[in-house]
Amino acid sequence: MPRRSTGQLHGSRFCINTNPLQPEVNDLDNEDNKCCIDEIISMNHAEPCENLTIAVIAGYPRCRFCINRI
Repeated sequence: MPRRSTGQLHGSRFCINTNPLQPEVNDLDNEDNKCCIDEIISMNHAEPCENLTIAVIAGYPRCRFCINRI
């Protein structure tokens, strides 16, 4: 799936899911259908992020479907 250039994500590579029940960071360049980005956006839980390190430091775990575990 491509990055979203309009709406909440403004073309950002990473999407932070701010849902307190499932907080995580997704890589939109490696998005999998299981990531459910469109649902995250429709529920207003999507925040743009350009840097994976910033999201991880902020406490968001990596999505197991689109970001390789290190």
